[in-house]
Amino acid sequence: MYKIILFLTLLLTVNQLQAQQKNQDNWKVFIPKGYDTLATCNGDLNKDGQPDKALVLYNKKEKEKDNYDDLDRPLIILFKESNGWKKAAQTNNAILNKNSGGAFGDPFESIDIEKNSLVIHHYGGSADRWSYTHRFQFRNNTFYLIGRTSLSYYDVEMCEKLDNFLNTEYKDENLLTGQYEYRKMDDKECKWLKNEKGKHAVKPLQKLANFDINKG
Repeated sequence: MYKIILFLTLLLTVNQLQAQQKNQDNWKVFIPKGYDTLATCNGDLNKDGQPDKALVLYNKKEKEKDNYDDLDRPLIILFKESNGWKKAAQTNNAILNKNSGGAFGDPFESIDIEKNSLVIHHYGGSADRWSYTHRFQFRNNTFYLIGRTSLSYYDVEMCEKLDNFLNTEYKDENLLTGQYEYRKMDDKECKWLKNEKGKHAVKPLQKLANFDINKG
């Protein structure tokens, strides 16, 4: 009897370990109930040579409602390890909801992994267009905002002399180095009110966990 009990115990333990291994191997187990993938991308984020994965999720209720203000879109980052996947980060404040794009529609454009950094693109508006790009990098065991680019303009009319849309305002910042580029148009005279490149003092980086795209 003792041997039978020992055998069953060992068999149960093996089955449990196999089940756990199966869960680790399947990245979809990290998707909460009621959500599905809006976008995914793959690439090495922690510089270990393994292809990590980032997921943007949407609440399935988006298909059932006209107003989406209260429906978040989680961003989940998974690290690839030898025995499967490990959740490295999750936030509900990095992706704009479906109702935030104005007349142009859903503002979420894409996520990519470029040069070991996670890049998130948004685009929206109507006659007045805008776009945001945010770059995050894994440093000192967490993700930080290391760069951001914003662009806005009036899509209906051009400033021919500058070969740009009216009311163009562009800003690109490298938060690691302080380097920036900034342009702002004077619509009345069709010229650049500001057109400069420079370097700001480097400030402490903001963690992804504290980042809120609605607050810039």
